[in-house]
Amino acid sequence: MLIFRVSPRDTRAWKTTFDVISQFITEGILQFRERGIEFEALDPSMILFVRMFYPKEGFSVYELKHPIVNVPLPLSELQRILGRVQQSANLILELHGSTLKIYIEGERSIKEYLLPVIDMEPSPVAINLPQEGAKIIALAEDIRDALRDVGVVSKQVTVGVKDGKLYFESVEGNSKAKTVIERANVDASSNVKSVYPLDYLSSIVRGAEDEISMVVGEDSPIRIDYRTGDARLMFVLAPILL
Repeated sequence: MLIFRVSPRDTRAWKTTFDVISQFITEGILQFRERGIEFEALDPSMILFVRMFYPKEGFSVYELKHPIVNVPLPLSELQRILGRVQQSANLILELHGSTLKIYIEGERSIKEYLLPVIDMEPSPVAINLPQEGAKIIALAEDIRDALRDVGVVSKQVTVGVKDGKLYFESVEGNSKAKTVIERANVDASSNVKSVYPLDYLSSIVRGAEDEISMVVGEDSPIRIDYRTGDARLMFVLAPILL
């Protein structure tokens, strides 16, 4: 029995979305609702919260037989399948009973994959989203470059605001690296800084297309929001307390 049939308009954005999420979370529940697809989860280490919303408008086909359909999936396996999607191909996902059928329609071939749903119950995630701190908007490529700059020295990165400027800094022994992003839009009433793991930050921002919004406080979680195509992604990463 067909439960839903969807086809994203932008296969590249769909692939990127799950490429980013599956780095941290290998299985989870996609919630298909009338307004779009929602997802939220904590990573196994419990230091990263991920939320995704993919609106109905981002699909050329969006047909649900029920107002809400929860689909627990092995996201790592889903991402491996999506890795076979070429940019020009058409991607169709259908849920038949407890099996997700994935069709990849390209110019020279039509591929079909079957992915069984897994046994997983919804569990609400209670988290306090960062509200106070410096509010920042910066270009995604500037942030990726800054993380590459300071990653030469250490795998722990300080993200901070000083005198209205966003900076990234790393220290290891007597070595130090610092990059100040001049083009960032910063709204801050005071200087703040927190330390985070470089690998998490770099993996989070890899999917951002244009701008990244952040909320950074003093020794507190960082909130990172951005879009990739129609998808809206939000991350809350706990700090390293030294």
